[in-house]
Amino acid sequence: MSSKIDNTYGPQGPAAAARARQAQAVQPNASPGKPAAAVTPGESVKLTGEAQMLAQAGKAASEAPDVDMKKVSELRDKVRDGRYQVNAERVASKLTRFEWELASR
Repeated sequence: MSSKIDNTYGPQGPAAAARARQAQAVQPNASPGKPAAAVTPGESVKLTGEAQMLAQAGKAASEAPDVDMKKVSELRDKVRDGRYQVNAERVASKLTRFEWELASR
């Protein structure tokens, strides 16, 4: 089995793609290049817990470093040459920890 690794996010990288998705989620009817509708004085917006979590995830994605193409290239070469080794115990441990953290929220 092989997977093609390429620049599917475009030249701006995954952080820009995440910001675009977040902006579209916040204002699904907004058009690119048009300003968002302003909130007038006296109006308020209350975000659900899920919306707040999405905003935090979007912020983290936008602050994430760009893709390290050298590391991607090294991994691509290892996979292509059959030298990439998966530590199944480490993967299972991290998956279990991640599921536990999600369940404890």
